[in-house]
Amino acid sequence: MAKYTPPKWVLVANFPKSGGVEVGLVARKSLPRQKPGYGRKPGSYEVITSWNDVEKARTITAEVARLLLPENLDELTKRVIECARRTWQTIGGDVLDAACGGNESGSIPRSHVIEVVLDADYMLTNGQDDAAYFTQGILPEKLQAKIFRLAFPFSTYGY
Repeated sequence: MAKYTPPKWVLVANFPKSGGVEVGLVARKSLPRQKPGYGRKPGSYEVITSWNDVEKARTITAEVARLLLPENLDELTKRVIECARRTWQTIGGDVLDAACGGNESGSIPRSHVIEVVLDADYMLTNGQDDAAYFTQGILPEKLQAKIFRLAFPFSTYGY
């Protein structure tokens, strides 16, 4: 069995006490000794993802930083919506089969669709837009919820 080697490069979201969010690519070994904060608390940071491929890491980090700029909110919204919808197109049939037991008149509420799309990195695997996926994960929760309501406008989803 091969020995696990942790990725060398880490995308970090920093939440300064002055507000907002900053992203950066850092070497894993240079992460602060403090534990990452969760819930986007001022003065904390979150590890978003990590890579061994430094070029991919640099490219995605730069794109996430660009998408976080206020003037790019419309583009970010569009890309997250497209990423979420592509994900639902891929996994939706299986989700409905499991949730409705093959009953073609069954449906699930929008909140379940959003939860499934966000679960288990399905957007990363199926959404075809890594930067949009990582960026939506560090947005303020109210903005994230608004974008996903735009992505999935119906109250229920079925066959």
